[in-house]
Amino acid sequence: MAEYNFEQLYAWLKEEERSLNWGMISFMDREKLNRLLLQVYIRRFKTDSYLKPLTGSIENGADRRFALNQFTLDWPRLGFLGGHANDSTARLTTQIMSGTQLGLRNAAGEWEVREIRETSPLLGPELHLKLLLANVPGVVGEEGRVRLDLKESSDFSINVSDDPGEQRLVGEWFKQKFDGLEAPERVFTLGQIEAGGDPLLRAKSFALRTQARMRDADDDEGAVLAMVRFEGDEEGHIPGNDFRYLLPSDRPYDATVLFGPTRIMLAQLVQSLKTIVSNVEFDLRHDEEGRLIGAVAKNGEMIIEEQTLTHMFWSEPIQGIPLLVTFIAYVPKIVLKLGQEFEVSINGNKVEIKWKIEGVLGMIPAYFNDQTNFIKRMLDSGFFDSSEFFRYTEDDFSYTFTSTYELEDVDGGRLKFVSLEVLEHKAAAPVLGEIKVIKRPPVDSEEAYFLALLDLMLAPIITVMWALFHNFFKGIDVEVPSVEGILREAFEKNFKFTSNLRELVDQTIKLNFGNALIGQDQFAPRDIAFFGAVNPTVTAFAIDPMQHTLVAGSAPLQFNTVPAHPGLIRWTCEPVLDSVSNGQIGSIDEHTGLYTPPAASDFDGDFVRLRVNARHIDTDFSSSALMTVLRSGLHISPLLYVTQVNSTPPTVNLRAGYLGDVTNLKWEPPQYGQLTADGKTAVYTPPAVMPPLDDYPDESASFALDKITLSDSTDGETARVALVITEGNAGLPMKITREVDVAAGTVQLKAKVGNVELTPDQAQWKVVYGSGVIDPITGIYTHDASSSDPFAVITATHDTVYYGVSHQYVVQTLPPARLEEAVRGVGAFQLPKV
Repeated sequence: MAEYNFEQLYAWLKEEERSLNWGMISFMDREKLNRLLLQVYIRRFKTDSYLKPLTGSIENGADRRFALNQFTLDWPRLGFLGGHANDSTARLTTQIMSGTQLGLRNAAGEWEVREIRETSPLLGPELHLKLLLANVPGVVGEEGRVRLDLKESSDFSINVSDDPGEQRLVGEWFKQKFDGLEAPERVFTLGQIEAGGDPLLRAKSFALRTQARMRDADDDEGAVLAMVRFEGDEEGHIPGNDFRYLLPSDRPYDATVLFGPTRIMLAQLVQSLKTIVSNVEFDLRHDEEGRLIGAVAKNGEMIIEEQTLTHMFWSEPIQGIPLLVTFIAYVPKIVLKLGQEFEVSINGNKVEIKWKIEGVLGMIPAYFNDQTNFIKRMLDSGFFDSSEFFRYTEDDFSYTFTSTYELEDVDGGRLKFVSLEVLEHKAAAPVLGEIKVIKRPPVDSEEAYFLALLDLMLAPIITVMWALFHNFFKGIDVEVPSVEGILREAFEKNFKFTSNLRELVDQTIKLNFGNALIGQDQFAPRDIAFFGAVNPTVTAFAIDPMQHTLVAGSAPLQFNTVPAHPGLIRWTCEPVLDSVSNGQIGSIDEHTGLYTPPAASDFDGDFVRLRVNARHIDTDFSSSALMTVLRSGLHISPLLYVTQVNSTPPTVNLRAGYLGDVTNLKWEPPQYGQLTADGKTAVYTPPAVMPPLDDYPDESASFALDKITLSDSTDGETARVALVITEGNAGLPMKITREVDVAAGTVQLKAKVGNVELTPDQAQWKVVYGSGVIDPITGIYTHDASSSDPFAVITATHDTVYYGVSHQYVVQTLPPARLEEAVRGVGAFQLPKV
């Protein structure tokens, strides 16, 4: 997959619809989603959903084991390195923040420590896994959560060694642990897909996928796709490898939403229709492939309210005086039904509305008179019967309204009005009743004149009333509201999509911690394309920085909110663990957000973590950030590694964790082996020949201890040491056994040469690395409780006089009781045999 600029992406979107029969596809950048994951992680401290440290022992063949003690996982991060263009899995990485890793070997029934790695925020191994997004339930209304469930995972691996097989082995142990987690610990919810308010745009279900950007082989960026199905639609198609990455390379978007245009156009028209009709509902129509092609109204009605029609005209003079005749008729309300007669058809970017209107139009004449009151006097004279004339009369009618539109890319997408046609099948023509003569009036009387003029006066009334009722629908030269006029006002215009689409996105995609998809630009090449960002809404904010690591005693750090809320934020900080007190984490200014870290002497351990909280004093909305304060900004790994002359692999890899400029790192060369260093990495090559044994220059040592010192050239007091022990083949074999007294914190050491067990005083005991002392008479090692050394190396030497010198070492983890169960392999994990 390649990355595209906006012009290239727009041209691709313009070729054809790209929403793949989904109602909506949201596309959110990895970086912003990782910030949401971090917020979930920060919130979990001191709750039942916080993932507790993991401890266990893992068999690695018949005579080797890994022991992991108190491995604490950091927040999971989405990544796409090595992924496919489109995938049903999400690749997650989480760093091990703290814990001890031991590599162990069983020699003659005794477990020996061969490797020690202390993890830290600067130098922890990373756990990698794949989340199976296809297994995440995506039903709106039941859960609807956009979530990452660690149980639905595969391909666990962790870089605890350079051996891929060992990485997978330890990864399988983590999978077993994750399978046993409770839901609150393993599920990370990013947000919610909700139904939404508009019935035509109501989400029913969704599917999650990932898409790698793949700018180059080392590109770790990508996005998560949430594909939303609306009620009444079939599932859409899953994007293939030819589906383009929807974030243009030359614009600062981190979210894109594609809408299938059919639903949007239909919803927009219905929204306008609701201004003139009530209780309208639709049955959707789909083609054979499940694509929405239109809708038919199943109910709803349009009401033309009751009206009064008035017609005035000049009649022939009576006794030389012209008569201004006024005729008034009352028209009751008309109910026009939509059910099965209102149809919307959509074909590509064209929309047609067809409505066959049928009904009955009634009329009640209410007034017939002139300015002299002559007509009324005549009708009341007793010579005429006007009861039929003023009686209710009606007639049926039938018309078809056809309105057409076209989607165009203007102002973010709009339906452009094309035409409105009215086809008359039958016009309503209610018949006026007669004014009957009861008895003939006298010749030359006023009544006789009225009778002579009656037909002349009624003729224009009948003509005008026919025109009024005809044009009541056609809307021609009629001063009162007509059906066509009402429909023209509703439909003869252009419909812009901008406002209601943004409302739709906001109603449907709800992200955690006040975040939403904030629109910036909108286009309508074929689909409706909504480009924007994942950002806090106007009522929310995020803390900047959201995560930070610094060294104890560093300069104060300024926290801010994005967006800023001057004078309205109150700042606090708190330890994330109950075992840490407020006095160990530093302090923050309540009003300014300026954080002052603690001194190294204020807390125990290699680091302390705290939560920085910001609360809005008006809305009570709050957000949090995570701060890590290190005792030292320099770490080295491994702390201990045992290798052999001519071993496989022939070298030992070392790494540095450092907050400063790597050019300041200084690797001291070892005494016996060779070291090649470059920045944060170094490669140690063991000596090919063992050095002379101390105090016995004619004897070769059975092992060589090389201290590799790493320091910060800008701070002479900061140094870290790794110890590499290279085993040779010289000297008589010796075996050292240990027996730990957990209560006393001591270790009884015994040496055996061949099958002969030496008394403690027959061996020369010496602590050659680390703290503590050993009694030369009893062979009991006592740990120095004031020391923070992670281990000690103790040697035993025995001169047989006749057969040469026997020399051996033993590694003791410190304090002695802390890792003893791990060393002995209590509850070791085994991979199930296939």
